[in-house]
Amino acid sequence: MYSTITTTSKQVLVWALMFTLVLSVFPTAIADENDDEWFWDIEENVTDEDGDGSDDTIEIGYDPDTTCDCDINITVYVDIYDENGYVEYIYDYHTIYDGEGDWFTQDWTPDYSGTFDFYVEMYDEWDNYEDNWSVTGIELEPMTGSSDETINVDNQVGDYHDDGINNDFGMFAFIKNDAVEDVEVEVEYFNGVIWVYYANGTTDDSGEFIVENATTGEYRWTAEYDGEGLEEETVSYTEVDTVSNLSHAVGVDDWDGAGDYDDFFAYVFEGDDTKDDAYIEIYDEDGDLYDSGNTDYDYYGFDIYVIYDVEKGNYTFDFYYEEDGELLQSGWLYSYGSTSTNYDEWFEDWDYETEDTNGDGVANSITTSYDPDTECNCTIDIEVDLSVYNNDTGDYAYSNYYDHEINGTDDDWFETDDWSPNKDGNYTFEFYLYDEDWNYEDHFNFTVYLECDEDSNDSDCDVDEWFEDWDYDTESTDDDNLDDTINVDYDPDTDCDCEVNVYVYMDVYENASGNLVDYGDSQYHEINGTEEEYFTHSWTSRNSTSYDFNVYMYDDNWNYEDEFWVYNVFLYAKSGAGGPGDDDEWFDWIDAYTYDNDDDGYDDTAELDYDPDTTCECDINITLYIDIYDNETGYWVNGTEENYTIYSDDDDYWYQEWSPEYNGTFDFYVELYDEDGNLEDEEEYMNISLHTRSSGGGGDGDDDEWFYSWDHDVDPSDTINIGYDPDTECDCYVNITVYVDVYDNVTDDWVDWTYDDHTIYSGYSDWFEQDWTASNDGTYDFWVNLYDGDGNEEDDFWIYDVYLSSDGGGGNGSDDDEWFQEWDYDVYPSDTINIGYDPDTECDCYVDIEVYVDIFDNQTGDYVDSLYDDHTIYNGEEDWFVQDWTAYYEGTYDFRVELYDQEYGHEEDEFWIYDVYLSSDGGGGDGEDDIGSLAEIADDDDDSYVNDYRGAVTEDGDWRYEAYFEIYDENGNFVDAGQADAGLFVSDDLDEGAYSHYIYYDEGAEDSIHYGIFYSYGESSGEDSGIINVDMAVMEDDNEDGYPNIFCGGGPCDDALFKAHEGHWDNGISDVVIEIYEYDSGTGDTEHYDTVYTNDSGEAVSYDHPCGEYVWNATYEDQDGWHEIDKGYYQVWAGCDGTGGGGDNDEWFSYWD
Repeated sequence: MYSTITTTSKQVLVWALMFTLVLSVFPTAIADENDDEWFWDIEENVTDEDGDGSDDTIEIGYDPDTTCDCDINITVYVDIYDENGYVEYIYDYHTIYDGEGDWFTQDWTPDYSGTFDFYVEMYDEWDNYEDNWSVTGIELEPMTGSSDETINVDNQVGDYHDDGINNDFGMFAFIKNDAVEDVEVEVEYFNGVIWVYYANGTTDDSGEFIVENATTGEYRWTAEYDGEGLEEETVSYTEVDTVSNLSHAVGVDDWDGAGDYDDFFAYVFEGDDTKDDAYIEIYDEDGDLYDSGNTDYDYYGFDIYVIYDVEKGNYTFDFYYEEDGELLQSGWLYSYGSTSTNYDEWFEDWDYETEDTNGDGVANSITTSYDPDTECNCTIDIEVDLSVYNNDTGDYAYSNYYDHEINGTDDDWFETDDWSPNKDGNYTFEFYLYDEDWNYEDHFNFTVYLECDEDSNDSDCDVDEWFEDWDYDTESTDDDNLDDTINVDYDPDTDCDCEVNVYVYMDVYENASGNLVDYGDSQYHEINGTEEEYFTHSWTSRNSTSYDFNVYMYDDNWNYEDEFWVYNVFLYAKSGAGGPGDDDEWFDWIDAYTYDNDDDGYDDTAELDYDPDTTCECDINITLYIDIYDNETGYWVNGTEENYTIYSDDDDYWYQEWSPEYNGTFDFYVELYDEDGNLEDEEEYMNISLHTRSSGGGGDGDDDEWFYSWDHDVDPSDTINIGYDPDTECDCYVNITVYVDVYDNVTDDWVDWTYDDHTIYSGYSDWFEQDWTASNDGTYDFWVNLYDGDGNEEDDFWIYDVYLSSDGGGGNGSDDDEWFQEWDYDVYPSDTINIGYDPDTECDCYVDIEVYVDIFDNQTGDYVDSLYDDHTIYNGEEDWFVQDWTAYYEGTYDFRVELYDQEYGHEEDEFWIYDVYLSSDGGGGDGEDDIGSLAEIADDDDDSYVNDYRGAVTEDGDWRYEAYFEIYDENGNFVDAGQADAGLFVSDDLDEGAYSHYIYYDEGAEDSIHYGIFYSYGESSGEDSGIINVDMAVMEDDNEDGYPNIFCGGGPCDDALFKAHEGHWDNGISDVVIEIYEYDSGTGDTEHYDTVYTNDSGEAVSYDHPCGEYVWNATYEDQDGWHEIDKGYYQVWAGCDGTGGGGDNDEWFSYWD
């Protein structure tokens, strides 16, 4: 059997395009037999290595992961079978860490022709089976020649060890994607006169040889393997420039993903971004210019140079800072040429045709036709993607895609669906052509003016609305002649000569800071383009300051329409109802909603949630009155009186709920009174429909229900989507069921059925949809029936003669269905929702999906935020993925979760989560004032000497780069200082002796947030010195499991961690006693807080500190008695803003019913 070199995947743009800074403040976890390992990703690739036209080699690549935050050794076996049974196996060993992105490969070539099956299994270092994968039916031929084993040695200059300086350069030896070990590299340096020896070495098992901390200057290098010179015996050149801090690279890769290593790339990083004007020249082996160009190709936001499909052979290059600029690199590249054929496709011709559907002389619909062609005299699968944008607004309007088969010998013309806009405007149509491997091939676009016609393709025309006029005035509402209220008057208008519904909002900002102060409830208006109508939005201040007001409008389809600002309006704080001097009380927020308590389909309970506040920095007694009236008769029905004590603007949460004794519509009046009986605030909730808890509702007798409108479309080509708007004559909520029966149009045989349940109210506009996918090509009829909650048939309609292909429009038979098998959520901490789900697919294969979460304000319906994640799923295997979101402000939110098929780009499933209350930073530990800090003496530069000081400060889940550090010797002499520019401040190679250190929030701060003393062991490991250091950090270890987090991702930074060690960290000292005192720097007073003792590893933790200052001292008993060995000071900021930390833990209802 033939097998190539054991491989480790080549990483493109190794340092510059992506890197992860890892700080191990405490020892990482130890590998455990119970940890889980699996294949995060695995795939096969079949290639023709000897270029004889027949596939001869399979390469299986995989990314294994583990649940352990540690190094785990695994073994991956590949068992190989043919038609007659077992053939042989191959295997490889790997070391993996947590979820880091690794990519390993194994390849195999047979010595006879056959069809082979490959079964892959993973085992951990204890020989426990962990995961498996297989691929079958792979046809392979033996090699007739030998594979191309030319070695490329690429060069990159960058920041290899994350010190922020691009003064490391590496040589990377690969055969295609396979790392080559033991390539010998010799490096010379130009000293201004002659070239002199600088370094030499061999590449490791990753194909890398790295020269670290090189000085600025010019270098040249040669490489050889097994005694033979590589790179055509070319002397390659590279430059290190730490003044401009440049990072640059030139290399060979499979950039287009075609499986051929025949693409050359180059880039230059200057600071944190790539240059778009670096310049490269590439010459063939005859010395003729093959290609040249700038690094101006956009690669996911980075500017690079790339040339695809370079002919097989040897090439040399010169890479410059800019054209006619300084030479950065020169050397040699080898292209392995193409083993696969990528034919060229293009749009030979295209045209479009518009139609005036309403006879007013202006086009309303459009159809585009095009003729795609290929250079191959064969059948090729292509996809044409269409995107439409409103050229006047830049907004997305429509998209679609079309799959076709074309042949280079045929004249193929295809036509898009007829399309009409929902708004007048100039529309740009973008067409993109992709081949069957998703390679981009060609593009065309055009712009055309179209107007909306309601009768053209059932367009729902979106008319334009705006503020025709607006004004404002201020007034005093508390009789103190000091204006405390603004009244904003506005005249919304529309270009439609019809009744149009709009929503107007007003947000209030503090003029000085720009901070949001309040957001008003929306006001609903019905307007007509022929009438002048003024409305008023009022707001009353609770402080004396200047405000800005943003007034904005949405139409009834939630399209943004217009806005205006009112700036710099000064308002006084409203006096309490008792007149000047009386503090003001109000509802900071109040929310009302209804729900179905007895699950009979009808809302039977109203709930009021509220948080009252006061301007007084004191306890205030308040009384809340709720009175409920019958909306039709005006009679009082019920009421309640509730007493509370509130303090300033503390966050409170109270609620009241009520259910009626009869079905009806009710009005709720809520009034807030202070302790002197003054009315302070009030709210009204009118026309609230409720049923009794025992009633099924639905009105008196058998009310009539019907389909007000209905429609259908086919998308993709195997699926019909049937939409309808059902109404009822009852001014109440009614449960209905809609059944869809499917019949074969040709035979009239019944085929299938589906149904769905809905709740409707009166003539309100609803739109529900059901879809059905055909399992066979054919023409179908659909009978849609509406039944009320008592099983009475109310209405029906037929849809005739609908042709559906069998999974033909979703990706040529490969667009399988995906869905959410299960989902759930919880709120923890109280400002964060965690949404979990188990997505499944009907495909017995791995499928890539995207899950999007859109967040909306429950009260206003406004879009707030979004997030998403990518996953890979397999058939019905049980997965559980979680996305979390933390609220920016306290409120109630709705969440729409959508599942997308990545390959085919369309929605597969969705669910909604409604009415989730989230506090703002209510104990999650992520408040703006929550910081972590650490200081330690360690061996940072791996020279075996424990003489390097390391310090860091974190804030809001990231390093605080502005933090400032100072070090002094035992006599108070200044030694070193600086900021943590790379996240971590390091002072290397300190002479032996005692030192003090100070950590400041930023340079120029008067007081430190953390200080202490430490001892540098100088040029020694310190393990027999008899001197104990006690390192200290403020971090988060909310689980109290010994795995602290400097970034405080699981809770507040309110835990104090200590590490006693003699010399290296792993030489921990137990039984060190650490006394901690709360400290008042103003008075110098201290009060004992806690005592902790170091364990066998030398570690001790004091948990859950309240906000404040602390001092500590460490004592240890040796043969001479007790001694103070260390001491220090630190601050805990968690909870200083009332958001938790220390004793202010977060509490919530995990469940209620």
